Amino acid sequence: MTSRFWLLGLVVGVSLVLISCSSEDSSGDAPNAQVDPFADNGVFLNVLPPGSADANDGNLATDPNSTNQLVMYEDLVFSDTYPSPGQLNDGDLVPKYFKDEPFLDETAFDSLKSVTDGTNSARIGRDSMGVPHIYGEARADVLFGTGYATASDRMFAIDVLRHVGRGRMSDFLGPAGGNYSSDRGLARFGGYDEQEMQDQIEQLASRFGADGVQAQQDVDDFVSGINQYIDDIQTGAEGAERVPVEYGALGLELRPFTARDVLAIAALVQSTFATGGGGEHRQLQLLQGLAGLFPADADAACDMWRDIRQASDPERPNTTEIVFETQSPPTIDEAACPLDAGFAAAYPGSALFDEGSVQELEPLTIEDCVEPGAVMPGDIECPAFGEDVVDDPVASASGMMIFRPGATHGAQFARGIPYRVEDRGPNALRDGRARAQAALEGVRLALNGDRFPDAMSNAILVNADQTEDGHPIAVFGPQTGYFSPQFLVEFSQQGGGIHSRGMAFAGLPYVIIGRGIDHSWSATSSGDDITDVRVLRLCEMDGADPTRASTSYLYNGVCTAMLQRTDSWTAESNLTTAGTPNQRVTRNILRAPDYGPVFATATVEGAPVALVVQRSTFFGEVDSVRPFLATARNDMVNPDAFYDVFNSLTGTFNWFYVDASNIAYFNSGLLPIRAAGIHPDLPQWGTGEFDWQQTGTGRINPAFSFDNFLPLENHPRETNPPAGYFANWNNAQAPGFYANDAQTGYGPVYRSALLSRRLDAFSARTDSPLHTPASMVQIMIDAGTTDLRGQEVLPRVFQVLGDVSDLTTPEQEVVQLMKDWVANGPDGLGAMRRDRSGPGLDVESLQYEDRTAVAFMDRWWNRMIDALLPQLVRVEDAGVMVGGRHNAPGSNGSAFQGGYYGYVLRVLEMALGQSGAPYQRLACAETGERTDCRAALVTSLRQTLADLGSDMSQWDPSLEADDAINATALGLADPPNIHWQNRPTWQQVVQPDRDALQ
Repeated sequence: MTSRFWLLGLVVGVSLVLISCSSEDSSGDAPNAQVDPFADNGVFLNVLPPGSADANDGNLATDPNSTNQLVMYEDLVFSDTYPSPGQLNDGDLVPKYFKDEPFLDETAFDSLKSVTDGTNSARIGRDSMGVPHIYGEARADVLFGTGYATASDRMFAIDVLRHVGRGRMSDFLGPAGGNYSSDRGLARFGGYDEQEMQDQIEQLASRFGADGVQAQQDVDDFVSGINQYIDDIQTGAEGAERVPVEYGALGLELRPFTARDVLAIAALVQSTFATGGGGEHRQLQLLQGLAGLFPADADAACDMWRDIRQASDPERPNTTEIVFETQSPPTIDEAACPLDAGFAAAYPGSALFDEGSVQELEPLTIEDCVEPGAVMPGDIECPAFGEDVVDDPVASASGMMIFRPGATHGAQFARGIPYRVEDRGPNALRDGRARAQAALEGVRLALNGDRFPDAMSNAILVNADQTEDGHPIAVFGPQTGYFSPQFLVEFSQQGGGIHSRGMAFAGLPYVIIGRGIDHSWSATSSGDDITDVRVLRLCEMDGADPTRASTSYLYNGVCTAMLQRTDSWTAESNLTTAGTPNQRVTRNILRAPDYGPVFATATVEGAPVALVVQRSTFFGEVDSVRPFLATARNDMVNPDAFYDVFNSLTGTFNWFYVDASNIAYFNSGLLPIRAAGIHPDLPQWGTGEFDWQQTGTGRINPAFSFDNFLPLENHPRETNPPAGYFANWNNAQAPGFYANDAQTGYGPVYRSALLSRRLDAFSARTDSPLHTPASMVQIMIDAGTTDLRGQEVLPRVFQVLGDVSDLTTPEQEVVQLMKDWVANGPDGLGAMRRDRSGPGLDVESLQYEDRTAVAFMDRWWNRMIDALLPQLVRVEDAGVMVGGRHNAPGSNGSAFQGGYYGYVLRVLEMALGQSGAPYQRLACAETGERTDCRAALVTSLRQTLADLGSDMSQWDPSLEADDAINATALGLADPPNIHWQNRPTWQQVVQPDRDALQ
């Protein structure tokens, strides 16, 4: 590549900064003796819609940097000239579709903002896109500046996130159903009190040594920066008008931050993106439901269970083709049938509760209340501000060390200073309330799962020998939904041994995904099986007969008390909950000290039991901090170092790395070593004899692995794959690495095929082209506007239909319509939901080029499933099906993540005699015969035509608008909706061309 992409044009007077370092030094000096961190080491681009800045300041003035990346993000959809000659060129990428991502020296800025708290000092420069570049003499200065910049850009957002991460959204935003739903979810995931969060921070030193001590200091410095910004807007040094208007409009207090707030946000990220498994009870309920559908044939029920489960499908798309039968246990015995009489003897650690006996516990009690001092007989008094009520705390040093010593509840939130919006002008209160109302609704939607994708991110990387310039290329990033302002922030950190730029979740101090001096990295959610459901035999401490209400359990034959704690707060009514009285919220925490949170009760052969979630990362929400100390100081000098760095990450992700010579993949996660005698798809006894090798995360060891968990060599990984590329879109890790028990979608097709088929087709072209950054971007956006059903399933539908001359003219026409849609794209890969010509920022005027085919596909899908898969319809009717039919395009962009795509494809291939791994019981139209399969397809086609009517112009007239990406407004500014696209939210295009650190 001869051209360079620069954000600020030619940077004049870049000073050479020579740094010496040792990776042994936890203060973080960068590797190698003589390195210029600001040198040109290749192509580094990114984009973050709608923009870097917050949408408004306290005066409701719009910052142009809050939306200036929205157009470039959307316009990439319109970049394709197909079928006309021409293609996307490297010169088109910046500034039309991406911005440059350089490390800028301080001399690149005309002025810098200096910030200090008297101890730490930092300088912050803002580039033309509003990205903060943070400079400091010492590491502490850089972290301090990062906190200050984050607060400046995302003050209200991080305040929301620290409450949500605690499971106390209603405490902050009031008595609304969405707030309570979020609080319920976090109560089941963690439900930590303040002291427990503090304990997790303090244990970093014992687990990570010098790195742990450094992490503690980094978090403290980051929090100091946030609090300095709060102090500046309180005192007027920054301007009191910078206080976000939500605080005054809602009567909220802007309170200082603590390190515990960072942990709370980390816990929220873990619960959303970094976990997997914990679906064993759902699998057992599915199996029990199937037994009812096959009452006289246990083997048939188990066969259907395995067909639906798809634990280790031989035809699934994998990230690496290297076999890794390395989990614990290494494989799943597909011949084992839990309904057989001999199963219990073979798997004594599996606990099969009675069918229909599961009753989930409600973690919240919600009651109307009145303020202290106004209580009348029969009224419930609201808790005072910050009050937490603790009942019968039980301390335990066993198991995961999940409970603190002592019985005190812990620190309260610090008080802050309320602000009045009325003083800011005649319209400020009205506009502030409108913004706040929009913000609350947006937050509720986002954090209740309506706007966050189920799993995130994609990545394509090609080897050096596949590119024109002889250096690898990567196009990758996290797919986390769309918000205004984003929950993501972008920043550059320079100084004190840190040289890093990229994105973080707002409220976290390090670049999580981004670039170093000469390399880049990214991640996708992998959902490794780090969570198990345990079944505990209940008991009473006095020897009485247990009931479902019992709060003790048998562990190694000893009746052991559970921890019980109640936390109470007031959900205060506000303008968004008008008419709703204040409500007292009581959170009921019940945990088994040796395992984790209790979420349900059931019975086993009539005896009461408790169901508990055991998660390897429980009470270790910030244990994933270590890799980001390493990335900040540029420890990843090659693929082996990359493996080491991310093997110490406890959350479950697929990590990708690119430098000037290599691409690499590593699957992270704190993978437990399970006991013999358990079946990993089913609940396990929590009685002591079937425990993981060690419950508790332990210390990191010199091999960058956690003691008593699976070591690095058990994790799927690869460098420079023989296939020439990596393609991942949350698909399976490797052959033999079975899917977690909550994942049933790893069948013969996955959405990663949208990427891999285009990469294969590009290489197969007759002119043997080589990749450029632009060609990779084009593949990504083509994949990101394609309907997976059209690309992967419809070709088999056409084969089964065969000659359609026996169909009516309208039926033949619609079959041809669908064939044309599937073929309408480069290399014959079409099936797009795309308007290549725009206009931009006007979804009402968009018109997909094949909109009638798209509308027909959307209506046909359910009809097709009903006709082809009546066996699954009966499972759905029984209420035990795991997974849904279709992950449709919509406002959060992410689509085709999970559905019946693989089931439909395989039964069609079976009917054609083309399947290499046929199901045992699931069959097309139940018989598996091609004639029956074809007849079912024709029936579904006719039903769909009848549904839609004869006027094709009226087939779903709001299709494009319904698909459109709608950024959830976390404030008054609501950016325009944009053309649907299925791609990362923050996305990098990278081609390093110099190994500066080697």
